[in-house]
Amino acid sequence: MGIILVALYVFAFLFAIKVKFSSSYNQKLFYLYLSACYVVAALRDSSFPDYEEYANIYKSISSLSFWEAITSQDIHGEIGFKTINWLLSCISDDVTILMIIFSGFSLFLFYKICYQYSINPVYAWLVYFPYSFMLKDLAQIRNAVASLLVVYALLSLTKIRSFLILIIASVFFQKYTITSIIATYKPKIIYKNYFWIFIVLMFFIPSVNIEQLQGVPVIGFDLSRYINSEYVIGNSIFQKFKMLVLALFVSVCFIRVINNDRRLKSLYVAFIGAYFYYCLFFNIPIISQRLGGYLSSVEPFLFALLLEKVSKRNSILFFIFILLLSFFYFMFNIFSRDFLKGLFVYGTQ
Repeated sequence: MGIILVALYVFAFLFAIKVKFSSSYNQKLFYLYLSACYVVAALRDSSFPDYEEYANIYKSISSLSFWEAITSQDIHGEIGFKTINWLLSCISDDVTILMIIFSGFSLFLFYKICYQYSINPVYAWLVYFPYSFMLKDLAQIRNAVASLLVVYALLSLTKIRSFLILIIASVFFQKYTITSIIATYKPKIIYKNYFWIFIVLMFFIPSVNIEQLQGVPVIGFDLSRYINSEYVIGNSIFQKFKMLVLALFVSVCFIRVINNDRRLKSLYVAFIGAYFYYCLFFNIPIISQRLGGYLSSVEPFLFALLLEKVSKRNSILFFIFILLLSFFYFMFNIFSRDFLKGLFVYGTQ
């Protein structure tokens, strides 16, 4: 499986270079490639994280009545997610059908976002593959779908539609996606040349501690599951510094190409919101990575749009930056994520 992931990434990397310097691409070939990625995600096995947990949830729900399934406190997941599991368990007792449905829905959302909002899918996938596909589509299937629903919601034309999509994402996939609603608020100051000063100041805001959230409804209850675990040990300063650098870089690029492009404004505000969440909940990884992670899911689409908006003189430099960032994400995940390292160490998986 490790070799397959490398091959899929190399194809995405080289295909993006070809598109950049030829200004065209074979759409059928690219979507055939996405189909291959879909097969890999849909037919994954227990060597990927959370697979066993999803399998156990699926098995547990299959033996319950519908009402028992959606009300059980012993089964992890949102009501909508439990409903989907129960309905699918009526069709098959094999959890593979769940993976097939979720993987298909995730890649459909990626395609719909790119197609509906005229975002180059090749450039977006170059960042999406190492940033989201390897960590979410191949592992956290609920998170993968929820994150893309957040992107789709924030690109929607009205706040009401955005809110409704976020409600659906919260009920069916990840309840905390509703916190992404902050990105629908777009203060004018965020578009100012001097906003970079506030980005730097955000880096130094005091982080909330887990004790301060213990009494908060829902969040406090969820955190009790992770007390004394690795999930409540502070994030690495490297992760926070990386977000600072990217936020500053994106801010400078955005100011230089600023126009009335509503898509760009929406994704830019969301990315700044992600940075804010990472800083505010720096000491609680389980919170910062979820709340910040939903909003930072806009990153592949934001960079793809910026690449098309920057001047021709800066376009090549920006493209090289995206290539390097994509390669960094890929190598970092390969060497830092245990389940990905295992795919190479044991080779045959």
